[in-house]
Amino acid sequence: MCCTGDASENVSVRLEDSLAQGLRVRARAAGETLSDRLRHYADEGVRRDEQPLITSRDGPTRRRAGLLGGPDVWEVAMWIDDLAVEPDPSGTLVGWST
Repeated sequence: MCCTGDASENVSVRLEDSLAQGLRVRARAAGETLSDRLRHYADEGVRRDEQPLITSRDGPTRRRAGLLGGPDVWEVAMWIDDLAVEPDPSGTLVGWST
């Protein structure tokens, strides 16, 4: 028998009171449960380790990927798509930022 869905694992974590309270406040502000917010932060932490120049930001459509200290990833993809006629679209884009 093959499992095609995502399995989950219950993990117990002990947090300092101030950290737990801060997480609850952020979760409530985002309309999420504490578990949802912790899961998002853990996922973003793993992604950050794998792609250190990409960060996650809150926005009107929930969390979105962005370049650290720069625009959202979707904006960069749009610009590169607009520059498709250039021989080196990403090089042209980098040249604009210097």
